[in-house]
Amino acid sequence: MDKVMQADRIALYRRLGLGEAGLVGRPFTARLDPPHPAAPAADGERVPRVLLHSLQGGVGSSTLAVGLACQFARAGLQSRLLDLGRQNQVSFYFQEIEALPNAEAAWLDGRRFGRRLGVMCPPAGREIDLDEQARQCMDLFGDPSDRSFLVADLPAAGHARWPALLGQVDLAVLPLRPDLFALQAADRLLRAVEAAGAPALFVLNGFDPGLRAHRSVRQALAEMLGPRLLDPCLPHDTGLADRHMACEPLEADLYRSPGFQALYARCALAAMRRLAHS
Repeated sequence: MDKVMQADRIALYRRLGLGEAGLVGRPFTARLDPPHPAAPAADGERVPRVLLHSLQGGVGSSTLAVGLACQFARAGLQSRLLDLGRQNQVSFYFQEIEALPNAEAAWLDGRRFGRRLGVMCPPAGREIDLDEQARQCMDLFGDPSDRSFLVADLPAAGHARWPALLGQVDLAVLPLRPDLFALQAADRLLRAVEAAGAPALFVLNGFDPGLRAHRSVRQALAEMLGPRLLDPCLPHDTGLADRHMACEPLEADLYRSPGFQALYARCALAAMRRLAHS
């Protein structure tokens, strides 16, 4: 690799708070480079954003949103969850919640993350506008644009608004279940992604390689989506529900799987591309 390009790449890793370890398979739970003092945001800069959405209910969008936000907070960023379902479901995964006064927002698990992990739930009745609500979220928590990351969770019920949001994110993460409906859902989502020219990553969640039906769905999706399908898939985690009920989301095996590490790395790359153009 060209030395100049390599230097730029390392600088971006450090700016994101990840270091090179986030992309070479080392444990992403390790503390990497210490945070750098935040610089004032220039006009036109915005926080890197990932949007999770699926046509299939119960596919794990909120679960993945929580996991991603926690990992970016653990890496040292000001990580914010934007619950576009407006039910604040993600807060159920944490024992320690500190509500902000006069706002539908809260700090999450302060003993573990300090002030690095927060959630905002926009009030019902407002039209979903990611640009506007992301700015509100950053202002509410007082976040610098170059040390922050936003994970937006849009449930299946918000699909009518979803295509308009594609131009406002750095990566659309689209979870699917390994069943026959996944093929229909992937086809509809793919058409919208291609029409918008948006970066997207399809994620097969709950995959069991021992089941022939799951393998067939995965093969069909790979033929349809090509490199837009995350490889490896996310495994079926039988203890996930118990971990969430115990408010221990980071203890779930799902978040330690190679598939989730790959998802985290792809989101980090999307963030670095955004920061590179800041």
